[in-house]
Amino acid sequence: MKKRPLNHYILLLLAILLIILLSIGIWLYLISLNNPSLYDDNLVINTFLNDDMFQFQDLYIEKLLAGYDVSEAEGLFTKGIRTAQQGKIKESKEIFDRARGYLKTVSVKRPPDILSGSGVSRLTDNTSPEDYPSTVCDRDGNIWISWLSYLDGHGDIIYARYFDGREWSREMQVSPEYGEYLYPLIIDEAEGGISIFWVDKRDRYWTLYGRRYDKNQWEKEEIIIRGETPILSPAVAVNKRRGGLCIAWQGYRDDGFQIYLKCRDKDKGTWSGDILVTDKGSNWNPSLVFDQEGRLWIGWDGYQEDNYDIYLSSFDGKDLSKEINITIDPSYDMNVRLAIGNDDQLWIVWERVLPNWNQIMSLQKRGSFNLRKEVFICLKRFGDTSTYILDSSLMGSRYVESPELLLASDGFPILLFRVFTEGEGGGRYWEVYRTSLIDGGWSSPVRLFPSDGGSDRASGCIDKNGQLWVFWQGDGRRIVKINYNLFWGLLLKEEIFFNKVALESPPPWPHLSRGRGLYVGAGLVPALKKVFSEEIQLSVPSPQRGEGKGEGLFSEEKYHLFFGDTHVHSEISACFMAQDGSLEDKIRFYHDVVGADFLSITDHTGAHTDYLWHKRKKIDDFFNIDGLFTTLHGYEWSHYYGHQQIIYKGDGPIIRTTDRRFNTPLELWKELKGIDAIAIPHQPADKLFPYDWIPYDAELQPVVEIFQSHRGGYEYYNGPLSTDQMVKGRFVQDVLAKGYKMGVVGSSDHKHLGLTGVYAKDLSRDGIYEALKKRHCYATTGEKIVLDFRMDNHLMGEEYRTDSHPIIVVKVIGTSPLDKVEIIRNNREIYKKEEGISTISQFKFTDHEIDQGENFYYIRVTQKDNEMAWSSPIWVWYEASVSTPQP
Repeated sequence: MKKRPLNHYILLLLAILLIILLSIGIWLYLISLNNPSLYDDNLVINTFLNDDMFQFQDLYIEKLLAGYDVSEAEGLFTKGIRTAQQGKIKESKEIFDRARGYLKTVSVKRPPDILSGSGVSRLTDNTSPEDYPSTVCDRDGNIWISWLSYLDGHGDIIYARYFDGREWSREMQVSPEYGEYLYPLIIDEAEGGISIFWVDKRDRYWTLYGRRYDKNQWEKEEIIIRGETPILSPAVAVNKRRGGLCIAWQGYRDDGFQIYLKCRDKDKGTWSGDILVTDKGSNWNPSLVFDQEGRLWIGWDGYQEDNYDIYLSSFDGKDLSKEINITIDPSYDMNVRLAIGNDDQLWIVWERVLPNWNQIMSLQKRGSFNLRKEVFICLKRFGDTSTYILDSSLMGSRYVESPELLLASDGFPILLFRVFTEGEGGGRYWEVYRTSLIDGGWSSPVRLFPSDGGSDRASGCIDKNGQLWVFWQGDGRRIVKINYNLFWGLLLKEEIFFNKVALESPPPWPHLSRGRGLYVGAGLVPALKKVFSEEIQLSVPSPQRGEGKGEGLFSEEKYHLFFGDTHVHSEISACFMAQDGSLEDKIRFYHDVVGADFLSITDHTGAHTDYLWHKRKKIDDFFNIDGLFTTLHGYEWSHYYGHQQIIYKGDGPIIRTTDRRFNTPLELWKELKGIDAIAIPHQPADKLFPYDWIPYDAELQPVVEIFQSHRGGYEYYNGPLSTDQMVKGRFVQDVLAKGYKMGVVGSSDHKHLGLTGVYAKDLSRDGIYEALKKRHCYATTGEKIVLDFRMDNHLMGEEYRTDSHPIIVVKVIGTSPLDKVEIIRNNREIYKKEEGISTISQFKFTDHEIDQGENFYYIRVTQKDNEMAWSSPIWVWYEASVSTPQP
């Protein structure tokens, strides 16, 4: 046999290698068609940032906790992230290397312990998170304090201790066992002894407990109120003239919150029945005080006629007086506190948010709306026409809030309040201040340091020597400046601090001349006219709660239409913490103003400590009322791979992006397996953190955010409401084209309003969760547009097979005249019904041009005012039968 030349074998090997390379290329190309983000620059950036974050995180936390000044590294870290997001990986790597190099060699320490020489002391030993301090100075000169302590895996416990002028007592356990407690309150009873009250919710029952300490021992706890309706924000006052005490609280009745009252007789020791104080609107946060004649004064803020105002009533032991409207302007007035001094003068303090706070603005009505745009404190003496305003701008902030009111022996008011601070390097936190009002002018505010924390208000009392004792919660967030939503949960430590202050006549505030800051009657003094003249007008009427309840449009299947939001933030997240407001602020806004049926507050995981996650879920539970208002536990898993809202059907763990065990989507989803949870990709095409659509989990990701009012629309590139800050290939139409079966939701995030409509069998956590899971939902830009979309009697979100041309049934009820209703099949418009002045559109359409195989359809609605709605798709597998008639 003739021997082949060697070059023949070389050519053969090269041909085989070429075929292999070509096959690999074709395989990679086919994968890239289904997974276009697999090989793009964003995945490279995400992987780089993810790896670098943990390398930096370990060194940063080590040096920060050791007391070193890490400010230079903080700036480099932020710069490195921004540079990487611009695609400059090499330059970003050099910046991160410099940051780590600095951390390894840093030798400069931060200033010594801030408690040294400040007069501030720690009440607690910092072994467990502590919260909700409440204090009273008793008649014997003792200073009492109660608070809530949290033990992971067990729950809350209520503790108390007292200072007798020489030393502190030991910590005394007040609640007999661990539970889910809120609102501990401590009082000095007129008959002697100390009592502590707190609220507990177990199973479906709310319970208000009380326990008394007298003659050096604790009596058995007492159940004061127990029932199936909420007990929220209790307030207590002691009748020093006649003995006995009264408790008010916020309960639920007739689809709204009302104020209730209950009093204990001095001689009999028995409690009265529940007395209904309010019977209209929605009412919040009662405050109580007895005057020297023994008459009880009750203050609260009520939502009536699309606005919150301050109301006042009195109770003589038998009858309630007619309520008095203390405020009657378009500002958002809330969180009232009452106090009566030795001169028997009633003082009232509350928070005020500037007018137009409740303009429900979607992206189409984009303006400067925030839930809490700017916050002031108002103080007035009952019967006086003057209102004294504590102007936040004079302290370098737009937000002063959470006032606590005390009266000195000579009658001048003392305010404890908190101020929002944006520190150097990006730190954002609240600090507690105190000031006094003397002769119509404010004294220089004094900061209680360190008071940076998350507790919503300080607690204080004045002892028999005329000294002010102030207690507050601090958590150290002042020192965590960098990427605050990422590192907070790893570094914050909730603990109780206190300070004792002598009450000499305070010096005047140098920024304020006498009388400045005075709001007189309906007029404004020149100094504040500019502040309060901004768009003063009554807001448009808000939508009512429960619109779309009833039997809904699928009455034969017993589905009901409910509206809500699965993506909003509170002040736990640092992004817009002052504007977003507290957990209770957010809930009241959605319940009263938006008229929502369900809500999930989804703060960033990195901002949560274990205690904050526990507190979040607890407050959710307290406001969850089956059939009336539903709250779902959730959080935002924010990562360079993209952001997801994790929503639980019931309970569930918080999985942080700072935990290297779960720092990719696959690891996150693996941890969520076996838990009733869904993961909702949000802002999927946003340029800052575009969502990486591989991998995709069909079980965990039933829906995607098609509209977010804070950023825009994500239907398709250059589509409705999209902006130039978005990237191709990440939109909803892109993932539908890849075969991902996902429904759509609309949400808010921050500042503006987006809503999701769901068709659920009932208003409960199970009902809302199952509706989202089955994609029986649709998105709106914030209006309660009713959208009914069915195909051959199948609901939006469903899949089915047919051998007939599908019949589409659409019904839309708009909130203003409709412009057009479009049917989209496989990302292309196949039918458009244009409207004129009607707010209702109802029609049938038979698709005679459907393609063989699988097709998906959805509906797009546009109103004349540019508000929109998008349905979740319906997927149809069409196989024409021989007998199918052709058009």
